[in-house]
Amino acid sequence: MGEIIMADIKTKLALPPDRILKAAIGKLSEVIIIGYDKEGEFYLASSESNKKDVIWLLVAAGKEVL
Repeated sequence: MGEIIMADIKTKLALPPDRILKAAIGKLSEVIIIGYDKEGEFYLASSESNKKDVIWLLVAAGKEVL
């Protein structure tokens, strides 16, 4: 079987969460994970313990996306 090469491109298609998480390993200094688990429950985890830093990251992310 051939080698799979991950292209570093933007897409409007939904991607599997595990693929996104694996691509981030070793690249981040801070992280927030937000989503829903497989039972539909809200999930939030952060590498930051300071709630103000978490909120700042969320606001900064909103500005990036919009």
